[in-house]
Amino acid sequence: RTHFFTVQRKPFFLMSSSPPPPPAGQGLAPRPSMAPLTGDLSPSRLSTMPTVTDLSTLQPLLEQTRSSLDQIWSQVGYSDVEKGAQLSALMDSIRNLCEKKVQEEEAVMEQFKHAIDETRKEIIETSNALHRPVPDGVLSASEGTLTESLESLTDVAESLRSTAQGARTRIKAARDTIMNSHAALGTEVPDTFSSSAAEDLSDAVVGSYEGHARDMADKVATRVDAVKGLVVDCQNLIRELQIEADVSDLDRRVMGSLATDEEGRTTLKSMVAGETSVGIGGEA
Repeated sequence: RTHFFTVQRKPFFLMSSSPPPPPAGQGLAPRPSMAPLTGDLSPSRLSTMPTVTDLSTLQPLLEQTRSSLDQIWSQVGYSDVEKGAQLSALMDSIRNLCEKKVQEEEAVMEQFKHAIDETRKEIIETSNALHRPVPDGVLSASEGTLTESLESLTDVAESLRSTAQGARTRIKAARDTIMNSHAALGTEVPDTFSSSAAEDLSDAVVGSYEGHARDMADKVATRVDAVKGLVVDCQNLIRELQIEADVSDLDRRVMGSLATDEEGRTTLKSMVAGETSVGIGGEA
């Protein structure tokens, strides 16, 4: 038979394109659109989707489809061979769709497994950094679903992550005080506190940083009081002897070293030596 035209059309269920699944571990509660053929599984979308708990309706659907196609093809005038070819193409499309669906869900399962492995690894590393034992159940296989396992591990990881961040914040604050204090005093920072990336987040290390920071703050305060007293005495002597401060670089720095704070108290303008200040370093 000679046909005047040929219609080539992909089945409607293969025509739509969906975005690729997101990386594992992102937005797993509620479950994300990890399988393109299924699409969004958020609560709002689920509420509008028909619920199918089994595939018992598939056979009636196929029979109804076959009956409708037979009527259409009979009116068009397709031969049995042509009808068979059409049905074969339809079955191939359905088979491919089912295989693709299984492959997508297997990929989703692997993403969950990967996210679980990565979360478990983070828990172990963070526990070691904090010098704490790994929480119970983390190293053993879970008896629940992958979703339940990931949610449980994520809760543990978030708690440890928060504790570790708190330790890093305290170490950074203490180290800033240590670095600034040593810079002002002109002394070298001990190797123990020189690194800006502390891998040990234990209570002992945090306490060591904070203890040294307190010691340095006390030394700076003592040095400030001593230098401030000397500067006041020197300024009084310069005025008493009517010495021209601009003649000597040191005299100029002495005369410019004091300032008044918001509460009206006399203080040092700067703890670091400069053109108009003596600072509190060893040369002061």
